[in-house]
Amino acid sequence: MNRFGWTLVLSLVCALAAARVGAFLQTPLPAGDTTLGAAAIVAIAALHVAVVTRSWRPRLLLAAQAFLVFAPYLALGGAWGPLSGFLGAAILLTLPAPVSWPLFAVVAASDTAITAYHGSDALSTAGFAIVVVNTALSVFAVTHLARRLDQTAGQRERLAALAATRERLESAARLRGTLGAELSAIIHLIRDGQAEPTAQRLTRVADLGRAALATARTITGARSVTVAPPSSGCAAPGPGRSSRSSPWR
Repeated sequence: MNRFGWTLVLSLVCALAAARVGAFLQTPLPAGDTTLGAAAIVAIAALHVAVVTRSWRPRLLLAAQAFLVFAPYLALGGAWGPLSGFLGAAILLTLPAPVSWPLFAVVAASDTAITAYHGSDALSTAGFAIVVVNTALSVFAVTHLARRLDQTAGQRERLAALAATRERLESAARLRGTLGAELSAIIHLIRDGQAEPTAQRLTRVADLGRAALATARTITGARSVTVAPPSSGCAAPGPGRSSRSSPWR
């Protein structure tokens, strides 16, 4: 997982959540309602991070986030919202593109309509709609960047491993030539020694045999090297993920 990209995502989510909590605390409400609203905002931000990092059943967490975005309207009324920007970004990052974009539009429109229903004027309603869309697209873009950085890091590691493997195989090819020369020398020494065997000649054959064995082991080690697949956090999207955010992939 790319540290820079996901630190940027976490920083943006925390900043947006802190700003929303600060704005919510300025609304005069009973202490219980204020605590409930602030806790719901923090929970929405935490669920968003869990959804986009695919830590556990993203679609189930997405449903829980949707509940936290809209259910507080029943208790807090117009003092709540708009917080569907987090939900919209999570939808765009989790669901397939043919579904995610229309659903994002429905969520943003629903949140805006609820805000208007609770007495906001046309200018305030338009401002809420802009906040929702801007939040969703900002979080979506930064998270998509973090995922791209993960993929790039994984591909870079794989290319480095492939380059190392290629270099070892080329070294093995050169060593095969050396091994062939050593074996030829051993054969010649053995043939010559059949007529005039000497201790020096036998020692030379033994030395060449040990060198040839070491060379053969080196070649075997080089040829047995395999390239490990990239880790799951940096892997390129597989068949199950290729449809997510497809307009950007």
